Amino acid sequence: IPGEFLVPPLLGEFMSSHAETTAHVDIMDSITVIDSVKYGDYKLGFCGITPPEKDGMSGFKIASDEIILIAAPSHPLATAASIDLARLKNESFIGREVTSGTRQSLEQALQNRSISINSLQFRLILSHTHSVISAVEAGSGLAFVSSLGAQKSLMLGTVKKLKLAGWNVKRDFYCIYYSSGEDLRLTEEFLSFIKQKSSSPEWFAKHPAA
Repeated sequence: IPGEFLVPPLLGEFMSSHAETTAHVDIMDSITVIDSVKYGDYKLGFCGITPPEKDGMSGFKIASDEIILIAAPSHPLATAASIDLARLKNESFIGREVTSGTRQSLEQALQNRSISINSLQFRLILSHTHSVISAVEAGSGLAFVSSLGAQKSLMLGTVKKLKLAGWNVKRDFYCIYYSSGEDLRLTEEFLSFIKQKSSSPEWFAKHPAA
């Protein structure tokens, strides 16, 4: 989610004032991002789970999001006024891989409600949120996804947010970096820029980090 929806606008604005700067963004799951930054493959990263603040790893929150349940408009549950979690055990689901932040947040939210994620029937596992949403649009099943990721499809009406009783699950996104002690002026400038942008009222209105 950060790589698809948060990082591109941040990079675009930063690079507009750093004309000679180039960037390459790799999109991967949250655990791989954390490991890659920790072991020095990348100078900084963005993830959807709380980063470990140890071994020189540092991080700060840049935005918050909600995990919602979506379905194709033609799905039988799409018109339900409210849906009980127990009713979902007979439904087919599309999901992210187990190392993704979305999947881990979902698993914890279900566990807090005394429900095992294994009780849901995941027929299809995909590596990107866009792919998950596309599969939902095609009628392949239900999916718990980021509200940021589903925003455009919800506006277009190609998917519908289901009303799930007692469900209000938030998650945070973080910028993480490894404090190696190296003189990385450009990286430090970008980190300062991210901190400034993510605390501004305009950014807050779009991505409420609370």
